[in-house]
Amino acid sequence: MVRKWEAAPETLHKVNFDGALYSHSRKGDVGVLLRDHRGQVAGAVAFIVNLVSDACVIEAIAAVKALEFATQMGCRKIVLEGDSRIVSNCLTKKDEVLSNIGPIIHDGRRWVRKFDICMIEHTKREGNEAAHSLAQYSLQLNSDRFWVEDFPDSITLAVLMDIASLNK
Repeated sequence: MVRKWEAAPETLHKVNFDGALYSHSRKGDVGVLLRDHRGQVAGAVAFIVNLVSDACVIEAIAAVKALEFATQMGCRKIVLEGDSRIVSNCLTKKDEVLSNIGPIIHDGRRWVRKFDICMIEHTKREGNEAAHSLAQYSLQLNSDRFWVEDFPDSITLAVLMDIASLNK
């Protein structure tokens, strides 16, 4: 069975993030979606990161940017979800991370502590399609982009499919 996107409990917002790496150019792109418990998008952000060394680095950067964005949007209780098991595990453990993502994870943990509730979950790509689509869309942009309405068609379709799957 394919795992679909799952909504957050009613009192929480869900923040999905994804990062993608284009190793030939050493560029990465990030997509972050903030949604309510019904799956409706409350905000989104997409941007490009230059000089990225590997996929784990861009995923870690995406997680931190997701936490920052949720804070900027005034959220105090969230579920943070991405499709990198390594990043999700590193953010939840207290052990020092000695790899190249260590400083990024350290920053992410500081952001996590700012929330009243921050549950960190891992999903497969199928549960993160809207954030993945947004990350890919960011390659078409010349600058960082934030939305609170009028989202790109590519993510609107993915979000509608997620909402439809909630009702099944």
